[in-house]
Amino acid sequence: MDEDGEQAFAQLVLGGVYLSGLHCGDFVIRRDPQQAALFLSNAAVDGSTFAMAAMAELELQQGHALSANVWAQMYVHYGVLKGNPMQQGYAASLLHRALPLLASGQKKTLLGDANAFLASYNAAIESGMQRARRTAAKVQAACRIMPADPHALHTLLRATRDLPRAGLALYLVGVDAQGEVQAVAPILSLPTARTQRRLRNVAENWRAQPAPQCDSALRYGLLPSLYDDQRYALQDKG
Repeated sequence: MDEDGEQAFAQLVLGGVYLSGLHCGDFVIRRDPQQAALFLSNAAVDGSTFAMAAMAELELQQGHALSANVWAQMYVHYGVLKGNPMQQGYAASLLHRALPLLASGQKKTLLGDANAFLASYNAAIESGMQRARRTAAKVQAACRIMPADPHALHTLLRATRDLPRAGLALYLVGVDAQGEVQAVAPILSLPTARTQRRLRNVAENWRAQPAPQCDSALRYGLLPSLYDDQRYALQDKG
C-alpha cells in the first residue's frame, strides 16, 4: 500500500473508531462525532464510498438533514451506481430514512448542493478511487483476495429481530493460504453498532480462493457484509 493509500485507510479506520467508540480491555476511545466527521469526510474525499455512507449516518444522528442527504446522494452516486450494485438495498434504506427529514425549502436546494459538492470534490474522489485500484493491482494476482464463489452476494436477506433495517458492516479480514478467514476486525457498522455484531459471522465464515503459493501467513483485505431487508430498492428514473 502506498503512502496515500495508507493515509486514506487510516482516516477511514480512525473515523470508524470515533463514530462508534472502541472498548478493548481497559483501553477505551469514547465516541466523538466531531473527530469522526473530520476523519470520515477526509476519507470520503479520498474516494472511500464507505466513508460517504458513514458521513450520511453521522449527520442523520446529529439531525443535520440536508448534509445527511448530500452525503447519501454521494454514496449512491459513487458507491452504488459507479461501484457495487449489491449495496443498493442499504442505499435505498438510507435514502428512505434521510429524505423525509428535509424541510420543503431544503428539498429545493438538495440538488444544487449535491451538484456543488460534485463540482468541488469529484476530481479528488476519482483520483482517490484510481489510486486504490492501482494499489490493488500491485498485489501479485495469485495472492489477491478473491471470493471462492464469484456469485456469492455475502448478503443476508432474512428478516431478523435485532436488525430492524438494512445495514452495512465493513471488516478488515486476514485470510490464510486455504482461503479461510482467521482474523476479523470491524471498521464500520452502519447504521448502528449492532449491525457489525450481527453480521460478524458472515465475515468469519466467508471464504476466499486458496493461495498456497503466497509467502505471507495471512493476506489482509476489506470485506463488506450487507444486510438487505428487501423493503426498499433504488429506481432508475432515466
